[in-house]
Amino acid sequence: MIQESAILRNDRIGRTPSVKIPALAIGAMLLFLLPLASLTDSAGLLADAGPITALPGGNVRPVTDSQIHLDSELVRIRLGQEGYRVEVRYQFRNAGKARTVEMGFPNSKPVTFMDSPLKNFEAALLVSGREEPLKVTPKASPDPDASPWDLFETFSVPFAAGQRRTLINRYEQIYQSVNYDGDYDEVKYILRTGALWAGKIKKARFEIFFDRIHPEDTKSRVGVFWNYESKTFEYYPYGGWRLEGGPGKVVSNKEGLVIEYFNIEPDFDVTLRLPHRLYAGASSSSQLKGKDAQGEDRYAANKAIDKDVSTAWVEGAAGAGVGESLTIFAAPTKHGGKVQGWYLIEGVEIVNGCARDQQLFLANGRVRKVRVELYSVPQRAYNPEFPLVSAQEMELKDRAEAQVIEFAQPVITAGVKLTILSVYPGEKFQDTCIAEVRLLPVQLATDKDSPF
Repeated sequence: MIQESAILRNDRIGRTPSVKIPALAIGAMLLFLLPLASLTDSAGLLADAGPITALPGGNVRPVTDSQIHLDSELVRIRLGQEGYRVEVRYQFRNAGKARTVEMGFPNSKPVTFMDSPLKNFEAALLVSGREEPLKVTPKASPDPDASPWDLFETFSVPFAAGQRRTLINRYEQIYQSVNYDGDYDEVKYILRTGALWAGKIKKARFEIFFDRIHPEDTKSRVGVFWNYESKTFEYYPYGGWRLEGGPGKVVSNKEGLVIEYFNIEPDFDVTLRLPHRLYAGASSSSQLKGKDAQGEDRYAANKAIDKDVSTAWVEGAAGAGVGESLTIFAAPTKHGGKVQGWYLIEGVEIVNGCARDQQLFLANGRVRKVRVELYSVPQRAYNPEFPLVSAQEMELKDRAEAQVIEFAQPVITAGVKLTILSVYPGEKFQDTCIAEVRLLPVQLATDKDSPF
């Protein structure tokens, strides 16, 4: 088992352990391609990429194939705020005669918030360095009640005798909860089906990029919940990211992970588990009007938590924006995704102004003095109204680099409210901007650490 995590507990300190409900495979997993035997070929199998045969009415059924080898695959997963994008490159080799193999990728209809179908599925062959798209046709599973997949995205791949081919699949998927409380988000890639191809997989390489998620979304943190019976707070240490799989080589850094396997007859899957996303949303007292290319608000509050310094929240009041506020919400979830709890936070990081480039930074207003208030609770009494507790006022430097407001001691909070008290005037525009805001949760060093 591969595991790299500061801490991972499946039971909450002082809380009844969460009941683990297995998610449907397609809902929370990165799934291998299932090649399917063509209508004219009865050989094939369900695998990483696996063959199928067609049934009357257009349904499909996995079969076996002893001629097509899956020599290697490269899986690239880019983690985003709400979900992830996947690209898989398979290297196939035909050890037999010329043939056409119908292949398929499993998909599913949405059932609950814990599973959802993948989106924007694509298939293509790489020919002389150029991609040739394949026609993708959804086909129903012959027995959806006995399978987690009720349809397959199918396509045909022709092979000449002895030919090697590179197949590319792409799709998108939202994060899936691994239990009813929504404690963790899971990404899973089913590798064990690769054992059904002829021979071994010579190399499987996974590249997982953390480029569009917040660093805190991969790290340990402390959740806080109120026990109505005992009238006390209960603390739950969320573990950092955890990777489970077979005997592979893992290299990790702040950019992400690389996992490699060599000469495997896979009897395992690869699973990445992340703590639930830290941020529950954002709001503001005002925002500048404007739409982006996707028709979304260009200057909305959530632009301050999108991990993109080229975007920004821009207040929309008359004048320089003194008195306008930005609120970032962050709270643990339980009971089917309902926000109900707090985190232990030790500071706030702010990227001031419009930080896309220096010209825009100077053209727009920047925050000079800010009041920081926390949506918090008294340390010894529960208050369901989340009273605002003043933390401090701070003067920010007139620069686009990240600046940290560090608290004297950690605070139990469900979010932070930033109010503009004074500004550095823009050279061209009066509007005042904040590019990014990050809450800094208390982290745990080892499995046995507990803050209380």
